[in-house]
Amino acid sequence: MGRVPDGTAVDIDRAVAAARTAFDEGEWPRMEPADRIAAVQRFSHLYAARMMDMAQVITTEMGSPITFSQLAQAPAAWMMLNNFIEVATAHQWEEERMGVLGSPVIVRSEPVGVVGAIVPWNVPQFVTMSKLAPALLSGSTIVIKPSPETPLDAFSWPSSSRRPASRRVSSASSPPAVRSSRSPSPAVPESSASASMT
Repeated sequence: MGRVPDGTAVDIDRAVAAARTAFDEGEWPRMEPADRIAAVQRFSHLYAARMMDMAQVITTEMGSPITFSQLAQAPAAWMMLNNFIEVATAHQWEEERMGVLGSPVIVRSEPVGVVGAIVPWNVPQFVTMSKLAPALLSGSTIVIKPSPETPLDAFSWPSSSRRPASRRVSSASSPPAVRSSRSPSPAVPESSASASMT
């Protein structure tokens, strides 16, 4: 069915370092919210164009019936993405409020930094999107640790503009070093896990 690489603790450290550098030195967190929204909207269009390919990836990886993947799994991920785009578009990123001492204060929504996201196997794209979309729209960077049972989802998205999703995938294991690399890191101020952490 194909292969994906096993992750190691070194890989995690490299991914976190790259995300930290992108946050500290890159343009993404410094972009206007409207520009980030436009970029995520372009990703939404790419995902929509490949939705049935993504459904096939889900079915091949984790055994969801293809009709369920086509009618629920892949479309739900896309709907989640668009819902966050709508929320971000309506959000007031900066507003003036009256402070407790009676003088006006500025309240500004700012990115948190690097977000660590751990995703389960059963609804991989939906859960990934529920972590990816708000992180990116806020201006944060993100490191996604996919489930070892459904790793191709994470590998498919970056290539979504270049080639269709592979129909060949194998399960990848998370070595013990990766499974145990959940200790807090100052470089990752926010983390999000779904399902069991064991």
